[in-house]
Amino acid sequence: MDREATQIELCTLLESLPEAVFIVESNGRIVEANCPTERFVGLKPEQLRGMNLAELAKVVSIKEQGRALDAAHLAIARALRGETVRNEHRAFERSDEERQEALISANPMRAADGRIIGALVVIRDVTEVTQLQRRLADTERHKAIGHMAAGLIHDFNNVLDTVEKAVTLLQLKEQTTPEQRRPYIDIAHKAVRRGAEIVARLRQYLKNGSGEVTIIDVRQMMEESLELVQPMLQSAHQNVKVKRELGEAGIVRANAADLRRVLVNLLINALQAMPQGGDLTVRTERNSGEGSRARVIIAD
Repeated sequence: MDREATQIELCTLLESLPEAVFIVESNGRIVEANCPTERFVGLKPEQLRGMNLAELAKVVSIKEQGRALDAAHLAIARALRGETVRNEHRAFERSDEERQEALISANPMRAADGRIIGALVVIRDVTEVTQLQRRLADTERHKAIGHMAAGLIHDFNNVLDTVEKAVTLLQLKEQTTPEQRRPYIDIAHKAVRRGAEIVARLRQYLKNGSGEVTIIDVRQMMEESLELVQPMLQSAHQNVKVKRELGEAGIVRANAADLRRVLVNLLINALQAMPQGGDLTVRTERNSGEGSRARVIIAD
């Protein structure tokens, strides 16, 4: 089969694929691309052929977790260095279009002697799937907020009731000495601090995950999550007994807001699974069998 016939067969094969496909030479020059690539970069295949990676990076911004990648970190460049890339999530942004979500895979192409002569890159569009997942996550989050808010309102009403009673007693004791009135003032101060803690915890829960990763004490995070559902235990789920088995689990690197939401949602799901009451076991521990990993167990 001559070179022209081989080229025709290759083009026919590429155009039959629903995924976007790039083929690049070892020097980073694009030698082939199919029509679906236009959806991501805004250029037709004939415009892409002959471009190098630096030129491609100027045409479209490819982002990982909101950060733009330079040409050296693109899947194509890494494949040309011998790395195999599997289903990495990336966002493609162009000034004239909405961003596209994609899974990228890239493989080195080698000659018979093992030399890398190019790379094959496959881009699968997952924009609709990603948007659906986000909508579902938002729905679950809003449900959790609704359940938690009902308990927090109950807890906050208790705070206001305590403050009101303390103020009433102070009014009745206007003629007493400051020392005699001080216990009631302290009660009011404590109730106000409790109310501030409730608001602070709710704000922390609602805080959007910025993607910032920090060092987190797993046991402490579990304690904070239990505090957030405490009002639910005092109102709608009084017949649930919480068994705390919070051992040292060590620290992990994670986004605090996201991890807190995960733990609170698991706790709320466990409470909802026991409408007639029961035991809620919450355990944190270090998993010695898997190195330095932390383990969290929530069982209804």
